[in-house]
Amino acid sequence: MAQSNRKQTMERLQKRTSGSARKRREQNAPEQVQRQYLFGDLSFLFALTIAFIVMAYINGPTLAAIYANPERSILLRVFIAAVFQFGMAGMAALFVIFHRYETLEMHGLTKERALESVGLSVCCFLPVLAVRLVRGGFSYEPFKYVPLMKEIGAAGSPNAEFGMALVFLVWGLIQGFAFIVFADKLDQWKIMRTHNPLLSPSALIVSLIFVLTVSIGQTSAAGWPERIAAFLMMYGLILVKRRTGSAAGTVVTFLLLWNMI
Repeated sequence: MAQSNRKQTMERLQKRTSGSARKRREQNAPEQVQRQYLFGDLSFLFALTIAFIVMAYINGPTLAAIYANPERSILLRVFIAAVFQFGMAGMAALFVIFHRYETLEMHGLTKERALESVGLSVCCFLPVLAVRLVRGGFSYEPFKYVPLMKEIGAAGSPNAEFGMALVFLVWGLIQGFAFIVFADKLDQWKIMRTHNPLLSPSALIVSLIFVLTVSIGQTSAAGWPERIAAFLMMYGLILVKRRTGSAAGTVVTFLLLWNMI
């Protein structure tokens, strides 16, 4: 048993060491090679994200029928919803981070200037708040815009606990941070860089993709005010992260505001 534990420890150490060595090689690679790495990362981010968005739009009626079918397990229905949400906002970003042996801190999950990031990010949510107040008044409910949330809350243990954990992880912690990773990768591309602090091609692209993800199932013109507000929110969040270097505000906004008010 002891020998087995030592073997597993050595394998983990070797893997960590090889990963660190690979990261150093990538960082010290010639500029042309680094551009190839970046092109590969961006190609993967775009391809996987857009693929899941397209699948969600095409299969919208089928997915809606699955969500509305009470004969199916609530966990199965939540899992299907989470897979599509994770595919549109999370899967590609996390894969790139782990594949490149990057850290979450490299993309802004640090304590440094976190309070400033949160304060500015809350201001970015104000357009969404204004639209929602005009549309239906004020209410604060945990993840009320997440599919099946009411059924998750009514489910017995342990289904409710597993369902809530999945919602908290995918729609709360991962969703906003994934778009920040996307913007960071675009910012590394020289043609996306500008000297104007309010003008960001990467923020524009990522905000448009975000609007696509939140517009699934919405076809009426009545949804345009919230789409515009969502675009302004995401654009602002990316600028805040660029200004402060902290993505804490983005995570807090998605965790405590976007899906709740």
